Amino acid sequence: MRRSFPHSEKDRFFSQLPHWEDDRRMHALFCEYDGRDDEEWLLHAWREYIDIAFREFFENLSATPSEILALFVRNGRRPIGLKNILERLYHDREIFTKQDLIHNRLNLFPQSQAGGQQNVGWMKWMVESVSFPLRYMRGSGQTLSVLSDDLQIYSASKAKALCNKMMDWGLSDSQKKIFTIDQVKAFAKETLHIREDDLHIVLQILTNHSLIVSTEVDVNDQMLKCIKFLSQGDPEAISKKESALLSLELST
Repeated sequence: MRRSFPHSEKDRFFSQLPHWEDDRRMHALFCEYDGRDDEEWLLHAWREYIDIAFREFFENLSATPSEILALFVRNGRRPIGLKNILERLYHDREIFTKQDLIHNRLNLFPQSQAGGQQNVGWMKWMVESVSFPLRYMRGSGQTLSVLSDDLQIYSASKAKALCNKMMDWGLSDSQKKIFTIDQVKAFAKETLHIREDDLHIVLQILTNHSLIVSTEVDVNDQMLKCIKFLSQGDPEAISKKESALLSLELST
């Protein structure tokens, strides 16, 4: 079901968009987009608008194409090229879906320890994917659509920003890199202000890039699910010392 948003929230959002009140510029921006080289300005403008929408308007990490299209209604008019813009951003991996996580197709942290293993999913997608211009029916204004109207799509830039904040927190103390899942959830809720569903997305991205590892640790004869944050060269296995320090922390 599509979420509805109060007009007051939309008004505050629109006030942050460059040139939103410029009728002449908006007339051009609301035209069709078919991926031609001379339309890069159109792609650039909408990329900025969508990035602001995910950062400042949508509280969640995801939104559906139909919600994004409904948001950018101006004077009763919808941007007719926006769905194709979203398809292009998906092709460029600036937005992604849960299936991309499942098949490990994201490459948000190229220098991570995941190395070749993480890039397998990325290269597999590159081989299987058909380039955006070839997916276009020239002159028809139609694409071979990949994104259904109600599919949850995620902002890669917003997801990466949240991942970086999570890693900064997890590695802030070189002596403590292991946290219980409850501690991670508390940080996500109180500091990142994200819901649990979005936390799962963040943790999956970090896992795919070999930046964290989840495991169970015996703490005072109780098995607790924990997250270990990995810096360069760290072993994935939790040492006896790390387990003992976590037990000591939870006992005090």
